[in-house]
Amino acid sequence: YNDPDSSRTLGKTAAALARSKKLDRMEAKAFNLLGACSQVNGDYLNAIDQYQQALSIGERVKDNNIIMAALGNIGSLYINLGRSALALEYQLKSLDLALKTNKVEMLSSIYNNLCLIYHDLGDNEKALEYGLKSESYCRQVNDETALSSALGNIGNAYNGLKQYDKALEYYEKCLKQAEKIGNPFETSKVTLEMAEIY
Repeated sequence: YNDPDSSRTLGKTAAALARSKKLDRMEAKAFNLLGACSQVNGDYLNAIDQYQQALSIGERVKDNNIIMAALGNIGSLYINLGRSALALEYQLKSLDLALKTNKVEMLSSIYNNLCLIYHDLGDNEKALEYGLKSESYCRQVNDETALSSALGNIGNAYNGLKQYDKALEYYEKCLKQAEKIGNPFETSKVTLEMAEIY
């Protein structure tokens, strides 16, 4: 994310090399990387295409990790585009596969994305349910970065439910976590959320 242009160049090289050597899994990973680079640069059409290519390869070689990553990436992109129904479809597919294959390390991210989606759809009860699950799994796998995001999203769910004291409690937790890991984006985002309540 710090240098998407270099990452894109390396991703293209990796994809071409993997294709020439018939290393399908590596090619799929390269397409997921290329999709992320395109997404960071705001080139959403290419990002979707690259994530779809990764998904197709993952399905062809029956690699659940690649499939989950691609589904999650596509779902996240649709979250960013405000296309909540499509985001939900892809995140639920990713969740189903993560649960079937017992990929606990993937659940914190998937639950966090579902929290975001349900909040966007106005179903804050369901957003809270998934946000609390995300927090639990973040703590279980010790994912400090995802924990910061999960805490902020739980705050958003409580805010949507007009439970402002609980929202502020989680925003405070998010702020402390964001400062602890040195995440200025999350710090500024949650500070704005808190200011809106006050």
